[in-house]
Amino acid sequence: MKKDTSSPWRAFGLFGALGMQTAVWIVAGLFAGRWLDSVLGTGPIFLVVGILSGVVLGIVGTILLIKRFLGDGL
Repeated sequence: MKKDTSSPWRAFGLFGALGMQTAVWIVAGLFAGRWLDSVLGTGPIFLVVGILSGVVLGIVGTILLIKRFLGDGL
């Protein structure tokens, strides 16, 4: 049975999931970086590393979610 990918609700769901997933990864990186900086007593180095890691993980998650949506699977 072929998937119906032409539904606008399916597209809205995809965009919502992409935005939420990216935001969650970035915020998680932010909090992890702030926590590491406070524990280790360093400057904002781990904050920056955490945010950048969140961005990278958000991009990777976005690519995987789009591939799954389009039916390429993994």
